[in-house]
This record gives sequence, structure tokens and C-alpha cells, in this order.
Amino acid sequence: MIYIRIHAIPTANDDGSKPNTVTADKISASIDYANGVYKDANIVFVFDPQTDLDPIRRNTLLNLDMLEVPNPNLNAPEDSCPGNTILLDAEKDRIAHEYPGKLVLFYGSGDGYNWHLPTKRWYYGPGTNWSNSINWFVRLLRNGLDDDLKPAYERVAHEIGHYLHIGHTFGLQPKTKEEACKLIREYVIDKGNPKEMGLKVLALR
Repeated sequence: MIYIRIHAIPTANDDGSKPNTVTADKISASIDYANGVYKDANIVFVFDPQTDLDPIRRNTLLNLDMLEVPNPNLNAPEDSCPGNTILLDAEKDRIAHEYPGKLVLFYGSGDGYNWHLPTKRWYYGPGTNWSNSINWFVRLLRNGLDDDLKPAYERVAHEIGHYLHIGHTFGLQPKTKEEACKLIREYVIDKGNPKEMGLKVLALR
């Protein structure tokens, strides 16, 4: 049996705005659901609100997905996001490392630049739940609800899966070395990410 300790950190902006008010009960219920999902894999998630839940932490870099940028080009193509997550992901990783041996869940507003397909424009607003197999955290949205305003139990189990290196069973994946190289080049050159982070694109979900 593999036991994974969960640590939850609800966040707000530096000035206290946009707080995530997730409750201990909602977190506990989502972890109970995840334990049912991973039962056959002999994985048990452990969460005690008395020791594994921080008071709300005021830190904009933890609360948001991307910072707003001056004069963003909201008409940029879908593959050219006006902002990036690098600075904020680094801060989340830094804080997550303060809890060795635990899987850290950040509950924030997740604001960032999102692509609006009907108008084919970018807008700045609440993002999505997110994780990958590289960063040291899972990011979850408002008040224990996912972006469809349904109970987040399934969403928490889903995102923890990506943290555990479990990919989607559907969607586009590079089938050849050439396709993988193309994805890496686009991630670095077109989106302005550091070259040393090029492989990260293969872990994004």
C-alpha cells in the first residue's frame, strides 16, 4: 500500500481579494472520492484538516495562473497566449517544497488568459484546474467547485492523476520524434518559454 499525505493551501491575492474559501469538509470529501478511484492501485491519500490545511494564504503568485500584462494583444492567435505561467509556477513549486513528503493542493482563483473560441479572442479571467508530472503541486479552483460548477470530487482525483504521471487516455500525443520536436519548438519559440523547459510541453495536460 502506498500512502500519500495531502496538504491543502487556500489562497488569495496579496490584498486579500479573490479568496478561495474551500472548506475542510469539501477537501475531505474530494480526498475520500479519490481514495475510491485509486483503491485498485493500492494508493491511499491521507488528509487531516487539523494538520494538513493551512489558513488562507495571501500571495498573488499562488492565487493566480498568470499575471495580467500591460497592453496585451487579445487578438493574438490561439497558439500565442499573451501571458505565461513561469513565474507563478516557480512560486508554487517553492512553497510546495516547504512541505516535504506531501502532495500540495493550492486552491486559488486561477485567473489567467483564456482562449474564447466563439469570438477567437483572449480574455483574462478564471482559469481551470491544472497539474502535470513536472511541477510539485496541483492547482484547483474556487470553493471546491470545478469550472462547470459541479462538485470537484472527480476533478481533484483527475488532477492528482496527472501529478502521478497518469496521462489522458485520449487526445493528441506525438507519435514520432519529429512531432515531439515540433511541439517543443512551438513551446519554446512561439510561446517564449525558456529553452531548458522545452520538455515540459510533453507533460502538459
